[in-house]
Amino acid sequence: DKVLDPMSAPDGWRLPYSRRIRQVCNVPIITVGQIRHPDTAEQALRDGDADLIALGRTLLADPEWSNKARAGNADAIIPCTSCNFCVANGFAENSIRCANNPATGRELDGEIPQLMAPARAIVLGSGPAGITAALSLAAAGAHTSLLECQNQLGGGLIVSAAPPFKDKLERYRQYLIRQLQASTVNVELGANTSEQDIAARQPDIVVFATGSRSRPHNFNGLDIHNSCDAFDLLNTLPSHPLPAPDAGPILVLGGGETGCETCEALIAQGYKVILSSRSPARQLARSAEMIYRNDLLQRLLASPQLELICNSELDNVHGGIAQLRASDEVLNRAISYCVLAQGRDREHRLHDALSTPSTGSNFECALIGDAHTMGRIGDAVDEAHQLVRRFVLSRNAAANLQIEISNRE
Repeated sequence: DKVLDPMSAPDGWRLPYSRRIRQVCNVPIITVGQIRHPDTAEQALRDGDADLIALGRTLLADPEWSNKARAGNADAIIPCTSCNFCVANGFAENSIRCANNPATGRELDGEIPQLMAPARAIVLGSGPAGITAALSLAAAGAHTSLLECQNQLGGGLIVSAAPPFKDKLERYRQYLIRQLQASTVNVELGANTSEQDIAARQPDIVVFATGSRSRPHNFNGLDIHNSCDAFDLLNTLPSHPLPAPDAGPILVLGGGETGCETCEALIAQGYKVILSSRSPARQLARSAEMIYRNDLLQRLLASPQLELICNSELDNVHGGIAQLRASDEVLNRAISYCVLAQGRDREHRLHDALSTPSTGSNFECALIGDAHTMGRIGDAVDEAHQLVRRFVLSRNAAANLQIEISNRE
């Protein structure tokens, strides 16, 4: 976590070390690490922290970083969030990718070409996949509308940025919003879209980046008054209506990445938390990126506000008492609230309704992001970009064929 530092590492945390080295050396000193914004680099040079600034993952996110900085256009820099998607992908696939820049590692593919004929596109959902698809379609010349059912942009990115030490994801969300504002994309917030609404717009393609929805549960004693989905909680922190911290511990069901991050978010709000995981402790947050996972678990497991109960299942909640089964033991714990972090279901119902042959739809339907396959931000962004490339190439091939037929006539 000191070489490929995770998202939780603060900006410029190595600068005090390079300053001390520079004070005792008579050669130029180069510093590196978590220097994401030109202002951080400029201030480091002014303060004498280093003579030169080196950029690593920052340039994978945006190879034009220095040119944009020189032009005073820092807001247009694609931010590196230190998510280590580039590192993980390099080990897994022997290739470099970037979660926030789908062109990284695909430089030989070139830019997505311009559409040869007009096209109308609708994108449902404004998470990373939806916004990437909308921006790519608009850049290719499509008349693009982005419809979001909430009153703010970001979708699942809002939730991902909510836990402590993940503010770099909020910077990425703000970057995407600025890109939308500078584009020709028509953004509609609070849009409750039906099959009829979509058909009436006469699109050529509808991209469903509709994310996920809460999974039904059948725990006795839990209802909307004493429980919620972790996604919904993180989406509305700190304003979510929770009992006061002194009302008792909050039970979090699910020891995955979301469950562990939810625990840390609640602890930061002053709550005591009971984490019930169906898996053993060694599998906590097992889907998280390795370096970030180690950092997260070190902080979480060191907190005196956390009680961890592994290999456990919730039986019921009655009178403010949660009954848990842990191996052959029954445990009773007083709780004030319960947060469910045991997975979500893909939201693809509208896509399925419109892509059924019986509907007679004459437009292409595409499913991307978590609505297609639950995954990471980089997977969703890449999928959106590649979808638009295929759509444009297919439309242009059809246009070229039509031109060839016309010429023969």
